[in-house]
Amino acid sequence: MKLAELFQKYKGQLVDWDATAGAQCVDWVKIYLQECFGIKTKGKGTSPWGDAKNYWYDTPSVIFKHFGKIPYENGMQFLEGDIVVWNTGKCGHVAIATGKQDAHTFYTYDQNYGKDKSIRAVCHNRSDTILGVLRPYRRVLWDVNIRTRPSISGNIIGEKKKGTSLMPLDLIVTEGDVAKWYRIGKGAYIAFKSLEVI
Repeated sequence: MKLAELFQKYKGQLVDWDATAGAQCVDWVKIYLQECFGIKTKGKGTSPWGDAKNYWYDTPSVIFKHFGKIPYENGMQFLEGDIVVWNTGKCGHVAIATGKQDAHTFYTYDQNYGKDKSIRAVCHNRSDTILGVLRPYRRVLWDVNIRTRPSISGNIIGEKKKGTSLMPLDLIVTEGDVAKWYRIGKGAYIAFKSLEVI
């Protein structure tokens, strides 16, 4: 299931997914992990995984099959599907990035945040209380070239084979032949439409 579909399925609800401590922010992330990535987070043999900030400090090892860990830096991009982790209050907070943002704010899908505790889109300020993100790997949909700049006129410096996975660092929006590119390293870009979230 895609993130947008998941949000529409649960929007406006309060869900106590793990039957522990009521409907918390971690319940929403557990729904995301199970329904979008097949990581079992509900039922016998699963763990409550502690507080929200433990997704950063003590990340469950099963998550690393599908996600990489990127520390927060001022001005970083939040890509759609990122699990954003804050070190606020006693337990912290987690939410899922929508990809919508500007220089000062960004949007996430949250549960148990603010006065309205239901699952909804929330605008957050960028803040040094953000620990970082757990970013989903992307799968390469077909053999695709890696280029020196975000354009099909950029020099080809390598190739990724269909079915391999990689971690995008930023999403670059340009004008011209292909409108969106992922930066995957220093001087290395790959066309946005050639990848999908695993």
